[in-house]
Amino acid sequence: MLNGFVVIGTFVINLINNMDASMAITTTEQAAQNPQKIYRIMNSKVDAIAAIVSVLAIAKTSIAIFDVSPITMREREYARPANIELMRQLLIGNPSRRIRIVLHETAGIEGEVPRLMSLLADFSTQLSIQRTIGDARNAQDVMLIADDIAIWRKPVATHPRSILNMHDAADIEPFVTRFEEIWELSERAVSFRSTGL
Repeated sequence: MLNGFVVIGTFVINLINNMDASMAITTTEQAAQNPQKIYRIMNSKVDAIAAIVSVLAIAKTSIAIFDVSPITMREREYARPANIELMRQLLIGNPSRRIRIVLHETAGIEGEVPRLMSLLADFSTQLSIQRTIGDARNAQDVMLIADDIAIWRKPVATHPRSILNMHDAADIEPFVTRFEEIWELSERAVSFRSTGL
């Protein structure tokens, strides 16, 4: 009789352990499917650069960048080796993946962000760099968007304050729309041939 209780007890313990493991997997899967929303206001360049890396790293299908110039892109470290590698891995995975960049000024881009130009040479059909025209030239903000689910932005490019917002599609959607409007008011300014690479 005692052996019967031991067998039943062992069975119950194993059942509980299996349930715990199953629940842990389910919780992990749910966390992956419903990642926690992030909204952070930053005032330092170091925090802004870290936020840019976070947004680049989350991209699976697309990256959209709107900035002032090649100089500001260099200052924000877009073209540092680790960030270029994140962009390369995005593009190499599928020919339908895209990186779109709009700048107010593109002069000197080869000297300021040469690694980005090398990336353009390797992925000229997936990476586009354009310059604002018309009303878009009055825009004072800057932004980086990944997959329409993560954004780093500065409401005013010359002000230190920036904002990181991740996994909040409703809050990010207006900025996705804004980028598309800016993209429409821009023209191709840099190409593989124009860089001379």
